[in-house]
Amino acid sequence: MEVNIPRKVRLRVAERIRLGLCLVCDSKAVKRQLCQCHYDQYINAVKCLPSKKAKLHFERRAREAGDVLGAYELREYKGTNRFAKYAKGVSE
Repeated sequence: MEVNIPRKVRLRVAERIRLGLCLVCDSKAVKRQLCQCHYDQYINAVKCLPSKKAKLHFERRAREAGDVLGAYELREYKGTNRFAKYAKGVSE
């Protein structure tokens, strides 16, 4: 899912990641760069949505606002996958 995150939001998110803080509050981040409390709120909100399409739309809006990271997006900010650069542009 391609998400257009504004530059200002990306900079704020990168700083929160660097500090290890939740994207919503100043607690320690544990999952998807949220503290346990905000992660639980996020999951409960997603569970209440009626369809997969609604869930995808919800997640896109939350990611664009910088309130949650995508499932593997933290790797992009931290650059923890050293080999990802080799896979870009490779076709079968």
